[in-house]
Amino acid sequence: MGLIVVYPNDMATEVDRTDGREAGLHPWIGALVAGLLAGLSMGVVLSVGTELMPLIGALYGMESVLGGWIAHLANSVVFALLFAAVLSRDIVRHESFTLSTYLGIGIGYGAVLGVVTAGVLFPLWLDAGTGVGLPFPFLPFPGTGDWFVSSLVLGLAHLVYGAVLGPAYAVASRSVPAVHR
Repeated sequence: MGLIVVYPNDMATEVDRTDGREAGLHPWIGALVAGLLAGLSMGVVLSVGTELMPLIGALYGMESVLGGWIAHLANSVVFALLFAAVLSRDIVRHESFTLSTYLGIGIGYGAVLGVVTAGVLFPLWLDAGTGVGLPFPFLPFPGTGDWFVSSLVLGLAHLVYGAVLGPAYAVASRSVPAVHR
């Protein structure tokens, strides 16, 4: 059985809902894989654009670039599992999302994570643990001093995280139905 989807150019495409979804990785394993891929992508942006990796490591008592990467990838997997917890619910899983829909959901998720984690939690936790004293909230407002560029890069990095997480999760967990022409 298939579902006919009509695109704006009136080309019909059959989407087979029985061929793909359940044959993929378990949603938690898909989230683990997607979280690592998204975390690596985000980490590259952070490493090129800022020197924040040691500060991320400092949150866990490992103030080094390696410690930052370990902590960052662990956080990436945890937030990917949260992403999967929402998207693997029956009410959501039965929807027929396209890969581009997962891209949009991922970018939105990354934006929310950026505001909540980097803009609020990161400066509070870092100040409490190391006394570094980031501006609060740590958001890219002009006049926030030397941290302006870092906060912009953090925002971009979270969008990259979401842009990789959404499609990677969809492919790894086979949440996108197979498309046959």
